[in-house]
Amino acid sequence: MVLQVIVVPHSHIDTEWYWTYDTTIQWSREIVQQALTRIAQDPRYHFSQDQVSVMAPVWNQMADDERTAWREAVARGQWEPLLGFFTSSELAEPSGESLVRQILYGQAWTQAQLGQAARIAWLIDQFGQIPQLPQILTQAGYQGYVFCRDLPLDRDITQFPADFWYQGPDGSRLLTHWLTTVGYCVGPETLADRLPTLQHHSHQNLWLIPWGCDVVRPEMSAAEVLDFVSQAVHQIVPDAVVSLGTPSQYFDRLGEQADALPTVDWDFNPPRRRGDLRGTFDNRYRFKVWHRQVEEMLVATETLAATLGVPLGEHWMRNWELLLLSEFHDTMGGSCSDTVFERAMERLTGAAQDAQCRQTQYLGGLGLDEAVPVFNPRLQWGCEVITLLPGDATGAWIGQDGDGNLLPSRQVAPGSPVECVLKLPGLSVGSVRVVRGSESTVERTWLTREDSEVIVKTTQYTACIQPREGTLSWVKTPDGQGLWETEDRANSVEFWHETDPDLEGTLTLNGHRELLSAPPDECWVERSALGYTLRIGRPALGGRLRQTFRLYDHTPRIDLRPRAGRRGPARRPPGRALSASRRNPFRDLV
Repeated sequence: MVLQVIVVPHSHIDTEWYWTYDTTIQWSREIVQQALTRIAQDPRYHFSQDQVSVMAPVWNQMADDERTAWREAVARGQWEPLLGFFTSSELAEPSGESLVRQILYGQAWTQAQLGQAARIAWLIDQFGQIPQLPQILTQAGYQGYVFCRDLPLDRDITQFPADFWYQGPDGSRLLTHWLTTVGYCVGPETLADRLPTLQHHSHQNLWLIPWGCDVVRPEMSAAEVLDFVSQAVHQIVPDAVVSLGTPSQYFDRLGEQADALPTVDWDFNPPRRRGDLRGTFDNRYRFKVWHRQVEEMLVATETLAATLGVPLGEHWMRNWELLLLSEFHDTMGGSCSDTVFERAMERLTGAAQDAQCRQTQYLGGLGLDEAVPVFNPRLQWGCEVITLLPGDATGAWIGQDGDGNLLPSRQVAPGSPVECVLKLPGLSVGSVRVVRGSESTVERTWLTREDSEVIVKTTQYTACIQPREGTLSWVKTPDGQGLWETEDRANSVEFWHETDPDLEGTLTLNGHRELLSAPPDECWVERSALGYTLRIGRPALGGRLRQTFRLYDHTPRIDLRPRAGRRGPARRPPGRALSASRRNPFRDLV
């Protein structure tokens, strides 16, 4: 069969990276106008663009005749809106809720303004994928998926096909194209070097060449692109047919050969083979933590409004847009400038403040007096651990629910914050306050390396701590089901050596590594009315690594809190009070 080569002119624009979103909008305006001009001049020209966060601001700045020309180009199939996400988000770090919202909000805009929802998930610059994508994308109506990063290190990819069925854990399958080592950046300078790799991995008589790159203007005409690509391709396959097209056209032809494609269920995450952009999962962690908390606040606010029958109003979606915009893969991954990071944090804070105000307003109308209202946004029973400040700094205090029942509480010293557990049915509102009570018992036992293993039991879990190694060897539920078991490398720090380190770019590990696993010099177990607190501390990286485990008596919940810092050795006077940490103030309302 004759080889069909489809060249896809496109431009990938980082919503924000080393430049700000304002600059992106300016560049996007130039790219869109130039592409529409070429489409109007030549019916052979095609162009594809991803991200509503890029296209929507340009659309809003356009005159009516420009919008009409854009919509008509989409209807003719010369312009294809890709991705259908609000922005080209990171995939492994946001929750499933955010990924679904990306699609819901992105596709709604694409359909309403351009008259056509995106058919192809064009996720070409993300740092790894997630196995559940086929399930999410097929249920959202996508017909194809294109990605660049990454293949697992433990797999032989010498014969891995560029085209295959990608199968999710639930059995969902989606036609998928891997951009091989060709990547999404192909142009006059790189085409000849990329074609042999493309030929090797393309097992069908069909090639996809993404013609473009980051912030690339469509400067070459259709004739210029076809002539250049045809000359290069014909040196390898003389009778190949080369045409300009869109990803949808490629997948339409691929669908004709779908029965011959293999099914793959690999986990394409994290991007260690390409080693592209280190720090994706640990860089700028404050943003990642704050993002997840704000996301929970937005979901809880919507659930509270629905439960109480309160309309959210037309401006509520703006909060989600602020959050979704900040999920752009370079922003959330942390590979961005300080200015971009700070602006993203500000966007999240703005959404959080609006959600807090709404929660306060909704709950304030319930007449709970001076008690702190607590809402359980889940469908099932839930237990919330709440931290409250007592009325003054003297005496002992204890938590009390709205019916006057005393709650399991923990107060490490007179006048210090009080932690208590409140159990609520699903989709219900309760309240909690602190009242004068008897002094709560907080018993702490300091362990030494000479102590044997210590077993602690709550109503929910059993845990075994080994002071010599400083490991939590196992935790299990009452029915005997194991939750996790540690290995020899548990609680250790591993160093990998790199050749020619670069803060931005490929991670070049030379294979040499060292394992640092210092023995613990801080190990204790605390018993209170809430349950057990286990603490393991050890020297690490010139400072300290502390791991705190909380096991509760009254809720099937385990809190894990690792902390790394440069504090000195732990003081170990028996009975030393543990300073209570302050929770995020917004969380007490959720």
